[in-house]
Amino acid sequence: MDLKALVKASWNTYLRNFLLIFGGFIVAALIGGITFGVLLGPMLAGFVALCTRILKGEKPDFAVIFSKMTAFLPTLLVVAICLVALLLLSLINFIPVIGWLIYPALSTVIAALMLLVIGAVSEHGYTVMAAFQFGIRYLLSRPRLLLGVAIF
Repeated sequence: MDLKALVKASWNTYLRNFLLIFGGFIVAALIGGITFGVLLGPMLAGFVALCTRILKGEKPDFAVIFSKMTAFLPTLLVVAICLVALLLLSLINFIPVIGWLIYPALSTVIAALMLLVIGAVSEHGYTVMAAFQFGIRYLLSRPRLLLGVAIF
């Protein structure tokens, strides 16, 4: 595997589609934030769909970001479960030093898991439970990826 070529190809794809990706992210984040997370799931699902189509070499239109509103309930459930997990995890912050080190790492892993699960639900039609099982198995089967996500 030529890592340099992969990074270069990824960067070129990003630059070619910068306005679409950046604009899609801003719109998804704003709508998800303004609605206090209620529409965060479908908007993230739409953003995942947009990025997936770009990676497949297609030239999607901006409306793709709104195409996953049909998956409203499952993605809302995913966001709610991850929010509760983050809320419970935040209690670890009360433990000096250890909590301050562990919380940022585990919260990043939960955020990555949320994106994986939303993608599995919206793009592949998984049920919420099956998608969480898939996401957890995926992250645990790739310890280097999990460590990288936890560190950054």
